[in-house]
Amino acid sequence: MFGTASAQPTPSRPSLVLRPFRHLLALCLFILLAHVAAEAEIRNPYATVDWQWRQHRANLHTHTTESDGQWAPDRVIDAYHELGYTILALADHNRVSYPWSRWDRNPESLGMLAVQANELSRGHHVGSYFSDLNAGRGLTDNVEEVGKAGGIAVVFHPGRYTRRDNYDVDDYVAVYQANPHAVGLEIVNQRDRYPEDRATWDAILTRLMPERPVWGFANDDFHRPQHLGRSWTMFPLPALTGCRIVVRRQ
Repeated sequence: MFGTASAQPTPSRPSLVLRPFRHLLALCLFILLAHVAAEAEIRNPYATVDWQWRQHRANLHTHTTESDGQWAPDRVIDAYHELGYTILALADHNRVSYPWSRWDRNPESLGMLAVQANELSRGHHVGSYFSDLNAGRGLTDNVEEVGKAGGIAVVFHPGRYTRRDNYDVDDYVAVYQANPHAVGLEIVNQRDRYPEDRATWDAILTRLMPERPVWGFANDDFHRPQHLGRSWTMFPLPALTGCRIVVRRQ
């Protein structure tokens, strides 16, 4: 027999009725997740890293008065050295600002690694490393030319081009699939000018992993003093050499 003394239902009654269903739903969800986890193969891309290695702070996107930066190369090198950086690439636009001896700086005496670099800036910008390349036009051509020159490539600030030139994930996936020397994507630029770049990176990894890693990089894209030391990439390395960087990233 059901009482009708009050127009409002007893407060505890709905929770008493729903509680068994909540428990059943939680149990079903647990079983489902356990099944998915059992079927999934999780690969750790960092499995071979020895975390006891020294971790080196790097900026791989740095401009000087050799292109459109406000500071001369020697001043830029000294500023990053004072901040404790041990890896630095002067990546001027369409210009290879290397070696550092041109500005009376010896990376070995500073305890630093000078990375030969250039920002290929015709069309979609691409970081070119470990080569003296100064050619290419557009994303695909720039990346391909880096490979022909024996270097490695990192795609710079994709958010600029997804906003302005309608590049999309398909464009980047195609480039990475065709060019094994394209090792990464800049996902933080000047702290965070293009926050959507992490979503782009995630979408690329969803399409390519685990067979084809694409590493994420954070860089200052230094042009003026207020850009200094805002974003960096850490490299755990057994020795501070360019060869080690290439091996670890590939």
